[in-house]
Amino acid sequence: MEKALANITYFGSPKSGFYGIMERVKEAAQLANLNNCKFCGGSDLRLANTTTPTYRIECACGIELTPTHKAEEGWCMDEVIEYDEKDLDSVKLAHKKAVEHIISKWNGRGG
Repeated sequence: MEKALANITYFGSPKSGFYGIMERVKEAAQLANLNNCKFCGGSDLRLANTTTPTYRIECACGIELTPTHKAEEGWCMDEVIEYDEKDLDSVKLAHKKAVEHIISKWNGRGG
């Protein structure tokens, strides 16, 4: 998990706000120890985001788990992560929580 978080690059300033983006998304997925896709069994996965602490996991088969995904019972992501975009530590913590949450959901440990 922690190694996957190392793939997030942060940018911005206290005035404009801080943002983070996951780089090397396939490497990050491998470092996160994601289970194979429960739909196709594949391991060609990506752990990605835009610039906000909202992450998704994508499989090469086309399935993706996002914070609003409701295709399968139990896969709905309903956790809201509060953070202050003007505070880098707050942004980093929000990204960490979001990554942990999506990985937990993908691996079947989240409720």
